Amino acid sequence: MRVMRGRSRLSGLVAAVAVVGLAMGGCAAAPKSSILVIDVTLPSPTPTSLDTPTLAPTPAVGASATATDPGTGPTTPPPAVAVSYTRCNVVHANDPKFWFKSAKVVTWTVYCPDLPSSWTVLLGTYDGVGIGKLRMSWRGPDGAKIEIAEGAFCTTDAETCSPHETVIGPATLGDMLGSLDTLSGGGFAVYVGPGTGYAYELTGSGMSQDAFVSLAAAVVKVARP
Repeated sequence: MRVMRGRSRLSGLVAAVAVVGLAMGGCAAAPKSSILVIDVTLPSPTPTSLDTPTLAPTPAVGASATATDPGTGPTTPPPAVAVSYTRCNVVHANDPKFWFKSAKVVTWTVYCPDLPSSWTVLLGTYDGVGIGKLRMSWRGPDGAKIEIAEGAFCTTDAETCSPHETVIGPATLGDMLGSLDTLSGGGFAVYVGPGTGYAYELTGSGMSQDAFVSLAAAVVKVARP
């Protein structure tokens, strides 16, 4: 049975994160009025390797998504140093500068998962109109998937914008503190500032809780151009 989060749920820092989208075009800054949506069809050969560092240790995927009590959980981490957009995984994306363009268009801080090249992009969008929003998803080993959303992608209210089955406890999303939840369809989510115009959300499936928490903690802050 799905549990809806109350307004007292944990909201993280209102940092602005731009989600990895697949932008077409060259190095010119993307217009604020455009919305780019690119559906990537993954080829069967081994993905092209990028200079994206491997998580240490690389979390195991493919394990059952069973929730475990994290105990007291983490506290708010210190602010992270912004890194180059080249740390963002864009394997199979047709615009390797998507994160650069996204961080330039929006006014809030953009974050992206620091994934090894074994993860490949499925779909990405960004919209620089108004507050702006970002969303991107990846496919990993053994059928694992994650998706990140940032900005004003859901502004109804905290309950509507943080659907979940159970609340596990606090967890970090990069240098932000959020709420780690299980999802009714299986998998996990970390919510930071749900229902606001400057929210962050990472969801994942096809992996253990420990693997998901490790991926969430490894999210990096993208330097503004």
